[in-house]
Amino acid sequence: MRDVLKAGQTSMGVITHLSRLMQSRGKSEIRGTATFRSRDRDLYWFDFVATDRGMPIVSGSHARIVVRATS
Repeated sequence: MRDVLKAGQTSMGVITHLSRLMQSRGKSEIRGTATFRSRDRDLYWFDFVATDRGMPIVSGSHARIVVRATS
């Protein structure tokens, strides 16, 4: 989103689809990655995955919109 946002703008999440794939192993380091997938009008779609020791535990998609930042 860094390349899209202009001065005085921010992004806001509006839709999230989430699937739990497996339980985390507890007391481990969870890592997350989001990858831009596409733009559909005002929605910027991302795919994401969270892993525990390299094994996917959560995956899904997330849509964001650009809005005016407030102080």
